Amino acid sequence: MSVRLLRRIKKFIQIYKYDGFDAAYTKTRFFLLRKFFKPKARAFSLLKQLSPNRDNAHQQATKIIKNIFSARHNIAGYITVTTKQHLNFSGAKVVLLAHWDPDAVIDPYVKYFCHHMRSIGKKVVICTAGIQNETKEYDSYADAIVHRGCGGYDFTSWKAGFEAFPALFSAKEVTLCNDSVFSPIGSYSDVYATMEKIPCDFWGLTASTKEIPHIQSYHLVLREETLRHQAFKELIDAIPINATREEAIEFELRLGLWLEIHNLRPAVFITPLPRFFDCSNPTLLFWDCLINWGCPIFKRELLLKGVPIGPWWDVFEKKGYPQNLLMNYFYRLGIDISQSCCLGKRGKDTGTDILAQQIPVTLSREETAKVKLAVIIHCYYINILEELISYIENVPRYADIYISTDTDEKCGAIKTQLEPLKFASLTVKKFPNKGWDIAPFFVGFRDEILSHEIILKIHAKASTHIKAKLSSCWRTLLYSSLMGSKEHVRKILATFIDNHQLGIIAPPTMPAMAASQLGNQQQLGRILDAMDISIAPDAAIDFPVGTMFWARRNALAPIQDLNLSFDDFDETNTKKRDSSLAHALERAFFFSCVKAGFRWGRIPPAPYIHFSPVCIQEKQIRESKL
Repeated sequence: MSVRLLRRIKKFIQIYKYDGFDAAYTKTRFFLLRKFFKPKARAFSLLKQLSPNRDNAHQQATKIIKNIFSARHNIAGYITVTTKQHLNFSGAKVVLLAHWDPDAVIDPYVKYFCHHMRSIGKKVVICTAGIQNETKEYDSYADAIVHRGCGGYDFTSWKAGFEAFPALFSAKEVTLCNDSVFSPIGSYSDVYATMEKIPCDFWGLTASTKEIPHIQSYHLVLREETLRHQAFKELIDAIPINATREEAIEFELRLGLWLEIHNLRPAVFITPLPRFFDCSNPTLLFWDCLINWGCPIFKRELLLKGVPIGPWWDVFEKKGYPQNLLMNYFYRLGIDISQSCCLGKRGKDTGTDILAQQIPVTLSREETAKVKLAVIIHCYYINILEELISYIENVPRYADIYISTDTDEKCGAIKTQLEPLKFASLTVKKFPNKGWDIAPFFVGFRDEILSHEIILKIHAKASTHIKAKLSSCWRTLLYSSLMGSKEHVRKILATFIDNHQLGIIAPPTMPAMAASQLGNQQQLGRILDAMDISIAPDAAIDFPVGTMFWARRNALAPIQDLNLSFDDFDETNTKKRDSSLAHALERAFFFSCVKAGFRWGRIPPAPYIHFSPVCIQEKQIRESKL
């Protein structure tokens, strides 16, 4: 049966329940004749089943849906159970966790969730595929582990749990959940306490309107009335042993409808959402709102699919969730989440694995001894200098300032505005307009880089290839994260002093600015070959997008050793960026850092990431609708 037809059946039942049979039949007939005009026989057949006898209409609809669950499958032959004690789930509150991992491990963030659920009085059963090597100390975080030796998705795992422990049908409460979320961001205790007061037979954290209105199955709680009902047992029986993704989705869509037409009462923790909210998937679209409203989850998919996520780091910190659990999970998979959008998995044979060389950066200590500090600036767009100076003022006055530009006139204007700041030294040089800000940095100020311990590389960024508002927001993000305040700069310098592994600190990257090789594969390949580094042509990489960062002198040495000259660079061309030497070198900064024996990090996204124009736009849309 098609999703569209299921949606219409659901609608028929709703209209019938509240407006009576006549209204339900009329609207359903119109829909079927309009949407399914070609297969007339199918349309009229369904109408016939839903129609003439209004007293029997609900039963007829139930019969139609019931056909979906007519199959019977037994998974018992595909499961093994790990348990160190006799378990009796009768009358217990149980968490049935569906788990899968490509490397067959149970990650610390999953164990953290299990520990929490046990702390609030739940028994925990993990239903998984293939983690036989993870069972030695499982009893510290789970009561049992069910291994299934077959395919399938979450519903197949839950089926395995019920068939492994039939006493679950006699439990007081069973929570069906999976490992697709980081939780609790806060605590589940308030959630369960709230729902205890709600008269219902099953409930979920959130609902979705995608395809058909349904309760999302990543966290679904079944009470006694549901667990003991024959309709639920039929549903469990009907789950295929090797369910496909499409079948798993269909079961999620149908589960609530199937239970509801058997007079089992549903409820949702977060409901109702304001009418102007897109409720197709609130866990992705309004994750921050959900957490603020007490829903303690954060979907992995947010980071896997590059959904703009805003200041999630701050939210985790305020709610007491260990951010390292999330970071470590993605680092293990080779996925970079320092940005608001993720680049994907690293290749297994990429040589220097740049994504794996990122380390978390925590800016805490402010006091720092003087270091030999250089601020190297390229100022082509002189109109941005005033804005830039407002941030440069936060740099310690013992720094040496080096500025490049392309005309004598600009040199004079720069000196006039910078000299009153009284830095240790000020040098302004004119260079050919080649290689954007990269050539002046590596060629023009080669000696200056070698003579300083710590380098701040910045430039008067205009980004003429993107919209002015976006360019302004991006520039604010970069400047603020690198030089937001005097205290912030001191913290960055102290971080270099405290962590000798750290070679480069880059800003967070805006959601709209995904880092990749783009059209620079050949140029980047030649540069990396010269540095004796080999990566796959399609390898996921990262780099300081915007070419602004703090760095140790030695972290830049592999690029310095290339002995580039201005003749190696093309004339700066705003219409030709990709494939240029400058843009390829931009993507080599982190590789240079790692080649020199250091690691790289990003300044924590908060409080800078909120400058994202995407987030600003979303906020404006929401506020306009209030």
